[in-house]
Amino acid sequence: MTKLQRACFWLICAFWTTAVVLVQFVIYNDTPQSERLVYTATVAAYGAIGIAGFQSRPGDPRVRLFIVTLACISLTWLLFPFPPSSHVTWRSLPYVAVHTGVFVLTSALLLHIGAVLPERGPLVRRHPEIIRAFYLAAAAAAAFAVFLYVNATLHWTESLPWTGPGVRGIVRTMVVAFYGIAALTASVLVADAGRHAKAVATRRQAVALGLALFPFGVLRLTAAVYPGISRAPLYPTVETLALLMIPLGLFLAVHGFRMFELSFYLRRGILLATTLSLLTFAAFLVVLTVRITAPSLAASEGTVALVCVVAGAALLPVARHLGTFLDTMFFPERVAVRSLTVGILRRVAEYTDVRALCAAFAAALAESLGLASAAVYVVDEAGSSFELAGAAGDDGRLPAQLSAAQAERVVATKVARGRETGAEPEPYARMLPISLGERMNAVLALGPRVSGEALSAAEVHEVELATLPVAAMIENARLFSLATRDSLTGLVRRAVFEEHLRTEAARFARGRAPFSVLLIDVDDFKRVNDRFGHAAGDEVLRAIAGAARGAVRDSDTVSRYGGEELAVLLPDTPADGAAAAGDKLRDAVAGLAVEVAGETLRVTVSVGAAEMEPGLDPSRLVARADDALYRAKSLGKNRVELHRVLLAMPAVEAN
Repeated sequence: MTKLQRACFWLICAFWTTAVVLVQFVIYNDTPQSERLVYTATVAAYGAIGIAGFQSRPGDPRVRLFIVTLACISLTWLLFPFPPSSHVTWRSLPYVAVHTGVFVLTSALLLHIGAVLPERGPLVRRHPEIIRAFYLAAAAAAAFAVFLYVNATLHWTESLPWTGPGVRGIVRTMVVAFYGIAALTASVLVADAGRHAKAVATRRQAVALGLALFPFGVLRLTAAVYPGISRAPLYPTVETLALLMIPLGLFLAVHGFRMFELSFYLRRGILLATTLSLLTFAAFLVVLTVRITAPSLAASEGTVALVCVVAGAALLPVARHLGTFLDTMFFPERVAVRSLTVGILRRVAEYTDVRALCAAFAAALAESLGLASAAVYVVDEAGSSFELAGAAGDDGRLPAQLSAAQAERVVATKVARGRETGAEPEPYARMLPISLGERMNAVLALGPRVSGEALSAAEVHEVELATLPVAAMIENARLFSLATRDSLTGLVRRAVFEEHLRTEAARFARGRAPFSVLLIDVDDFKRVNDRFGHAAGDEVLRAIAGAARGAVRDSDTVSRYGGEELAVLLPDTPADGAAAAGDKLRDAVAGLAVEVAGETLRVTVSVGAAEMEPGLDPSRLVARADDALYRAKSLGKNRVELHRVLLAMPAVEAN
């Protein structure tokens, strides 16, 4: 804070301290102790929220507007018991102007707050004059109220019926109506900003502010139209709650819900306060209805019991879903993470591949929690390290591997109950083990939030619960991969390829959907094994398999057919497309540079292609591709040959 801001801070503290003392010991000294405590607590809440808001963001103009609004509302509590006399003198005229002006200015400030918090909506951006017009209307209303007071004393004109002692009630009704119109208009502006907001946090702030302004506006406008409502038994309590909700809604809008990181206790407090507020408001509506429709029943002794029963019955269906509603409005991350497990379990059949499963899980977590990045590392076969299996938000900075020692430190961090132990490598903010029983088969790495906020303890707990079924899915996918994929290259086994081939053949027989097959053989692979050893040959095969996967479509099936031979199934691909796909794959392999024993190996492949034809058996299709491969080898290798059907020409006898 600057010196000026620090001086303003202490001035604000002094103002609200004085206001609390005056409310408790001076102004409302004649009221019952219980009501006086409620009034004091309300003004103290205004002060605490205002001081906290100024201390967090003293340079924000919206916060300054927030402080001025709370100060004016507190001033209304100080001025309310001292209305101006209906007999106005020149000495008392300034007090009449100040008294009326504070009340009307407060209503204009409420509308201004609704126009700029949490952000300016399209309606305010198109018509910024709304704010200025309402301030002018407030000034005109205050001037008209002063004129009424002066006219009641000096009798300038008899055309106005509002003369004599009744002018005080007329001005009060006008001010209350102005309050209601301002609060309801502000609710409309807040709803417009929230409806068009792109950020979830902004929409939540709009909801909080709207829930504070709308009930207050309805209450004030109802009191202006039906003044007798103020004599209802529960009206003072409902009015106090409505006044208290305004600073709370403003505080949440200004602070952007950062206070919700208090998690469990704050959520329980919000749930309890909302339940009590709804119960009180429902009881108030029941009393109002009874007083209007059956005044004799309202005076009976059983009214209180009737109110409690009817209000409780009306709120029973709401109370069952109140926790879910509050979580949806104020804790959407909690709902999103909790539903994450259900969403993954519903799609469990899709995740038969470890990498696809891990990528989907990381993407879902990053989206639900607003993370910059998320990744899943799966233990390798030897158990010595954890390899990156799936990630979201990967900008090239995510490490491709974690050592077993780093994984052990992750477990130590979890045992230490969240204490910082330095286990998380860059760029991750938190890492969690994914364990099946006693065995840790993966590690979940979470990057920082885009907003800069830290994950709450409740969110981390929900993520840990989500990892329990994911651990079983990863293990099942790993076992499925062992049964269907080649352990060296990661490509599907020959049996899987042949099953897919039969499926495509059946589809071709039904609808003539074209498809083709490629057979690939590594050129001079025996020389690699003889010169550099079988370990080098394995590295070459792994590199070729990776190049083959990258050169074809996701819908194509790449298989290790046997030894150094690969097979590719190309659905919806005629002969010309198969030749082009084979040439793309050949170029990808020719561009490889495999480092083996300090040397760089360059390898090539030969490719044979064949297209399915009516009446052709799948095995014969593969045989045709093999014939084309043999021709590519015999014509010099490192080339693609397409099987052609040679039509036999009839023999012509010589004359």
